[in-house]
Amino acid sequence: MTHLLVTNDFPPKVGGIQAYLWELWRRFDPETFVVLTAQSHPDALAFDREQAARGIRIERVAGRILVPTPQLAHRIRETARRVGAGLAVIDPAFPLGVVGPRLGLPYAVLLHGAEVAIPGRLPAGRELLAHVLRRSSLVVSAGGYPAAEASRALRGRGVPPVVEIPPGVDLDRFRPLSPTERSEARRDLGLPIAAEAPFTPITNEAFDENMELITKADVVILTEVPIGTGNFRNINALERASAMGKNVWVIKGVAGRDFTNDAVRALDALGGIRYFGGTREIIKELSEHE
Repeated sequence: MTHLLVTNDFPPKVGGIQAYLWELWRRFDPETFVVLTAQSHPDALAFDREQAARGIRIERVAGRILVPTPQLAHRIRETARRVGAGLAVIDPAFPLGVVGPRLGLPYAVLLHGAEVAIPGRLPAGRELLAHVLRRSSLVVSAGGYPAAEASRALRGRGVPPVVEIPPGVDLDRFRPLSPTERSEARRDLGLPIAAEAPFTPITNEAFDENMELITKADVVILTEVPIGTGNFRNINALERASAMGKNVWVIKGVAGRDFTNDAVRALDALGGIRYFGGTREIIKELSEHE
Protein backbone atom coordinates (compact mmCIF):
# COMPACT_ATOMS: atom_id res chain seq x y z
CA MET A 1 0.00 0.00 0.00
CA THR A 2 1.28 3.45 -0.90
CA HIS A 3 1.40 6.01 1.90
CA LEU A 4 1.88 9.77 1.96
CA LEU A 5 4.45 11.26 4.35
CA VAL A 6 3.39 14.79 5.34
CA THR A 7 6.08 16.76 7.15
CA ASN A 8 7.83 20.10 7.54
CA ASP A 9 11.11 18.34 8.29
CA PHE A 10 12.63 16.72 5.24
CA PRO A 11 16.01 17.15 3.53
CA PRO A 12 17.78 19.11 2.30
CA LYS A 13 16.65 21.02 5.40
CA VAL A 14 19.16 20.09 8.10
CA GLY A 15 18.31 18.85 11.58
CA GLY A 16 17.86 15.84 13.81
CA ILE A 17 14.26 15.09 12.80
CA GLN A 18 15.13 15.57 9.14
CA ALA A 19 17.95 13.04 9.47
CA TYR A 20 15.69 10.63 11.35
CA LEU A 21 13.01 10.73 8.65
CA TRP A 22 15.50 10.49 5.82
CA GLU A 23 17.30 7.49 7.28
CA LEU A 24 13.97 5.69 7.57
CA TRP A 25 12.28 6.65 4.31
CA ARG A 26 15.30 6.28 2.05
CA ARG A 27 15.27 2.59 2.97
CA PHE A 28 11.67 2.08 1.81
CA ASP A 29 10.74 0.95 -1.66
CA PRO A 30 10.19 4.26 -3.54
CA GLU A 31 7.06 2.78 -5.08
CA THR A 32 5.42 2.59 -1.63
CA PHE A 33 5.45 6.26 -0.62
CA VAL A 34 5.27 9.90 -1.67
CA VAL A 35 6.51 12.86 0.40
CA LEU A 36 4.51 16.08 0.78
CA THR A 37 6.53 18.84 2.39
CA ALA A 38 7.31 22.57 2.19
CA GLN A 39 9.74 24.81 0.32
CA SER A 40 11.97 24.99 3.38
CA HIS A 41 15.42 25.10 1.79
CA PRO A 42 16.98 26.94 -1.19
CA ASP A 43 18.45 23.68 -2.52
CA ALA A 44 15.13 21.82 -2.42
CA LEU A 45 14.66 21.75 -6.21
CA ALA A 46 18.07 20.21 -6.87
CA PHE A 47 17.60 17.72 -4.06
CA ASP A 48 14.18 16.67 -5.34
CA ARG A 49 15.57 16.13 -8.86
CA GLU A 50 18.34 13.97 -7.48
CA GLN A 51 15.86 11.85 -5.52
CA ALA A 52 13.49 11.63 -8.48
CA ALA A 53 16.30 9.93 -10.40
CA ARG A 54 16.25 7.28 -7.65
CA GLY A 55 12.48 6.94 -7.88
CA ILE A 56 11.64 8.94 -4.73
CA ARG A 57 8.67 11.22 -5.32
CA ILE A 58 8.67 14.53 -3.40
CA GLU A 59 5.98 17.20 -3.72
CA ARG A 60 6.27 20.62 -2.09
CA VAL A 61 3.67 23.26 -1.31
CA ALA A 62 4.44 26.84 -2.25
CA GLY A 63 5.04 28.10 1.30
CA ARG A 64 7.97 27.60 3.67
CA ILE A 65 5.91 25.69 6.24
CA LEU A 66 2.91 23.37 6.38
CA VAL A 67 0.15 24.66 8.64
CA PRO A 68 -2.81 22.48 9.76
CA THR A 69 -5.45 24.44 7.85
CA PRO A 70 -8.47 23.29 5.79
CA GLN A 71 -6.40 24.14 2.71
CA LEU A 72 -3.68 21.70 3.77
CA ALA A 73 -6.28 19.02 4.53
CA HIS A 74 -7.63 19.47 1.00
CA ARG A 75 -4.12 19.24 -0.48
CA ILE A 76 -3.40 16.04 1.46
CA ARG A 77 -6.66 14.43 0.33
CA GLU A 78 -6.07 15.46 -3.27
CA THR A 79 -2.48 14.21 -3.28
CA ALA A 80 -3.40 10.94 -1.58
CA ARG A 81 -6.14 10.33 -4.16
CA ARG A 82 -3.85 11.17 -7.07
CA VAL A 83 -0.96 8.93 -5.97
CA GLY A 84 -3.16 6.16 -4.62
CA ALA A 85 -2.10 6.56 -0.97
CA GLY A 86 -4.30 4.73 1.51
CA LEU A 87 -2.56 6.19 4.58
CA ALA A 88 -1.21 9.62 5.53
CA VAL A 89 1.80 9.64 7.87
CA ILE A 90 1.97 13.01 9.62
CA ASP A 91 5.08 14.37 11.30
CA PRO A 92 5.00 15.72 13.92
CA ALA A 93 1.87 14.73 15.83
CA PHE A 94 1.48 18.30 17.08
CA PRO A 95 0.73 20.83 15.79
CA LEU A 96 0.75 19.49 12.22
CA GLY A 97 -1.08 16.34 13.27
CA VAL A 98 -4.15 18.42 14.14
CA VAL A 99 -5.05 18.10 10.47
CA GLY A 100 -5.29 14.30 10.77
CA PRO A 101 -8.85 13.89 12.07
CA ARG A 102 -10.11 16.19 9.29
CA LEU A 103 -8.73 14.11 6.43
CA GLY A 104 -11.37 11.45 6.14
CA LEU A 105 -8.71 8.79 5.55
CA PRO A 106 -6.54 6.69 7.87
CA TYR A 107 -3.50 8.47 9.27
CA ALA A 108 -0.48 7.71 11.43
CA VAL A 109 1.62 10.17 13.45
CA LEU A 110 5.28 10.36 14.40
CA LEU A 111 6.52 11.33 17.86
CA HIS A 112 9.95 12.71 18.74
CA GLY A 113 9.71 14.34 22.17
CA ALA A 114 9.03 18.02 22.84
CA GLU A 115 6.08 18.23 20.46
CA VAL A 116 4.34 15.69 22.71
CA ALA A 117 5.69 16.61 26.15
CA ILE A 118 5.01 20.37 25.99
CA PRO A 119 1.39 20.40 24.78
CA GLY A 120 0.79 17.34 26.95
CA ARG A 121 1.33 19.50 30.03
CA LEU A 122 -1.08 22.23 29.02
CA PRO A 123 -4.82 21.51 29.50
CA ALA A 124 -5.95 22.72 26.09
CA GLY A 125 -2.91 21.31 24.33
CA ARG A 126 -3.30 17.95 26.02
CA GLU A 127 -6.91 17.57 24.90
CA LEU A 128 -6.06 18.51 21.32
CA LEU A 129 -3.06 16.18 21.26
CA ALA A 130 -5.10 13.35 22.77
CA HIS A 131 -7.76 13.82 20.09
CA VAL A 132 -5.11 13.52 17.36
CA LEU A 133 -3.54 10.43 18.92
CA ARG A 134 -6.83 8.69 19.71
CA ARG A 135 -8.08 9.03 16.13
CA SER A 136 -4.82 7.81 14.57
CA SER A 137 -4.35 4.30 13.19
CA LEU A 138 -0.72 4.04 14.27
CA VAL A 139 1.88 5.91 16.31
CA VAL A 140 5.56 5.72 15.38
CA SER A 141 7.70 6.82 18.32
CA ALA A 142 11.40 7.67 18.24
CA GLY A 143 11.97 5.82 21.52
CA GLY A 144 10.29 4.96 24.79
CA TYR A 145 10.07 8.50 26.17
CA PRO A 146 7.81 9.97 23.43
CA ALA A 147 5.63 6.85 23.61
CA ALA A 148 5.29 7.28 27.38
CA GLU A 149 4.36 10.95 26.92
CA ALA A 150 1.68 9.97 24.41
CA SER A 151 0.22 7.47 26.86
CA ARG A 152 0.29 10.16 29.53
CA ALA A 153 -1.57 12.60 27.30
CA LEU A 154 -4.19 9.92 26.66
CA ARG A 155 -4.29 9.07 30.38
CA GLY A 156 -3.77 5.46 29.35
CA ARG A 157 -7.12 5.33 27.52
CA GLY A 158 -7.66 4.77 23.81
CA VAL A 159 -3.95 4.30 23.06
CA PRO A 160 -3.51 3.30 19.38
CA PRO A 161 -0.89 0.76 18.27
CA VAL A 162 2.60 2.11 18.97
CA VAL A 163 5.83 1.15 17.18
CA GLU A 164 9.09 2.36 18.75
CA ILE A 165 11.92 3.08 16.29
CA PRO A 166 14.84 4.78 18.10
CA PRO A 167 17.19 7.02 16.09
CA GLY A 168 19.87 5.04 14.33
CA VAL A 169 23.58 5.37 14.96
CA ASP A 170 26.35 5.18 12.35
CA LEU A 171 28.35 2.30 13.82
CA ASP A 172 31.26 3.01 11.50
CA ARG A 173 31.65 6.41 13.15
CA PHE A 174 30.18 5.78 16.60
CA ARG A 175 31.32 2.31 17.52
CA PRO A 176 30.72 1.25 21.12
CA LEU A 177 33.92 0.22 22.85
CA SER A 178 34.36 -3.39 23.79
CA PRO A 179 34.74 -4.10 27.52
CA THR A 180 38.52 -4.33 27.06
CA GLU A 181 38.71 -1.09 25.07
CA ARG A 182 36.51 0.64 27.64
CA SER A 183 38.81 -0.36 30.47
CA GLU A 184 41.87 0.79 28.52
CA ALA A 185 40.27 4.15 27.68
CA ARG A 186 39.32 4.75 31.30
CA ARG A 187 42.83 3.90 32.45
CA ASP A 188 44.41 6.20 29.86
CA LEU A 189 42.15 9.12 30.82
CA GLY A 190 42.20 8.46 34.52
CA LEU A 191 38.44 9.00 34.58
CA PRO A 192 36.41 6.05 35.81
CA ILE A 193 32.90 6.29 34.36
CA ALA A 194 29.68 4.35 34.14
CA ALA A 195 28.03 4.99 30.78
CA GLU A 196 25.07 3.86 28.75
CA ALA A 197 24.43 4.20 25.02
CA PRO A 198 22.36 7.28 24.04
CA PHE A 199 18.57 6.88 23.77
CA THR A 200 18.59 3.48 25.45
CA PRO A 201 17.37 2.46 28.93
CA ILE A 202 19.99 1.98 31.65
CA THR A 203 21.00 -1.67 31.70
CA ASN A 204 21.80 -3.74 34.79
CA GLU A 205 25.48 -3.67 33.85
CA ALA A 206 25.62 0.13 33.62
CA PHE A 207 23.60 0.50 36.83
CA ASP A 208 25.97 -1.83 38.73
CA GLU A 209 28.98 0.11 37.40
CA ASN A 210 27.36 3.33 38.57
CA MET A 211 26.73 1.92 42.04
CA GLU A 212 30.32 0.72 42.27
CA LEU A 213 31.50 4.28 41.65
CA ILE A 214 28.97 5.69 44.10
CA THR A 215 30.29 3.48 46.90
CA LYS A 216 33.70 5.12 46.42
CA ALA A 217 32.39 8.68 46.14
CA ASP A 218 32.00 11.32 48.84
CA VAL A 219 29.37 13.29 46.91
CA VAL A 220 26.76 12.12 44.39
CA ILE A 221 25.40 14.84 42.06
CA LEU A 222 22.27 14.85 39.91
CA THR A 223 22.81 17.37 37.12
CA GLU A 224 20.26 19.09 34.87
CA VAL A 225 19.37 15.91 33.04
CA PRO A 226 15.74 15.20 32.05
CA ILE A 227 14.31 12.23 33.94
CA GLY A 228 12.28 9.72 31.93
CA THR A 229 11.43 6.07 32.11
CA GLY A 230 14.68 5.08 30.42
CA ASN A 231 17.03 6.72 32.92
CA PHE A 232 14.89 6.65 36.07
CA ARG A 233 17.39 4.21 37.55
CA ASN A 234 19.59 7.24 38.23
CA ILE A 235 16.98 8.21 40.83
CA ASN A 236 17.16 4.68 42.24
CA ALA A 237 20.93 5.13 42.48
CA LEU A 238 20.45 8.35 44.46
CA GLU A 239 18.12 6.50 46.83
CA ARG A 240 20.80 3.91 47.47
CA ALA A 241 23.45 6.61 47.83
CA SER A 242 21.36 8.35 50.47
CA ALA A 243 20.88 5.08 52.32
CA MET A 244 24.70 4.70 52.37
CA GLY A 245 25.00 8.11 54.02
CA LYS A 246 26.49 9.78 50.94
CA ASN A 247 26.12 13.50 50.31
CA VAL A 248 23.45 13.86 47.59
CA TRP A 249 23.44 17.13 45.67
CA VAL A 250 20.80 18.04 43.10
CA ILE A 251 20.52 20.98 40.71
CA LYS A 252 17.20 22.74 41.24
CA GLY A 253 14.29 22.50 38.84
CA VAL A 254 13.79 18.73 38.87
CA ALA A 255 10.00 19.19 38.57
CA GLY A 256 10.45 20.94 35.22
CA ARG A 257 12.45 18.07 33.79
CA ASP A 258 10.69 15.15 35.49
CA PHE A 259 8.72 13.37 32.77
CA THR A 260 7.69 10.50 35.03
CA ASN A 261 5.98 12.45 37.85
CA ASP A 262 7.82 10.11 40.22
CA ALA A 263 11.33 11.57 40.45
CA VAL A 264 10.32 14.61 42.51
CA ARG A 265 8.38 12.48 44.99
CA ALA A 266 11.28 10.04 45.29
CA LEU A 267 13.77 12.83 46.00
CA ASP A 268 11.46 14.54 48.49
CA ALA A 269 11.13 11.26 50.36
CA LEU A 270 14.90 11.01 50.82
CA GLY A 271 15.44 14.17 52.82
CA GLY A 272 18.86 15.63 53.50
CA ILE A 273 19.40 16.55 49.86
CA ARG A 274 21.23 19.78 49.09
CA TYR A 275 19.85 21.73 46.16
CA PHE A 276 22.00 24.06 44.05
CA GLY A 277 21.08 26.74 41.52
CA GLY A 278 23.43 25.43 38.85
CA THR A 279 26.71 23.79 37.95
CA ARG A 280 28.75 26.86 38.90
CA GLU A 281 27.47 26.72 42.48
CA ILE A 282 28.44 23.06 42.72
CA ILE A 283 31.92 23.68 41.29
CA LYS A 284 32.42 26.52 43.76
CA GLU A 285 31.29 24.31 46.66
CA LEU A 286 33.62 21.51 45.59
CA SER A 287 36.59 23.87 45.17
CA GLU A 288 36.11 25.19 48.70
CA HIS A 289 36.34 21.67 50.11
CA GLU A 290 39.35 20.37 48.21
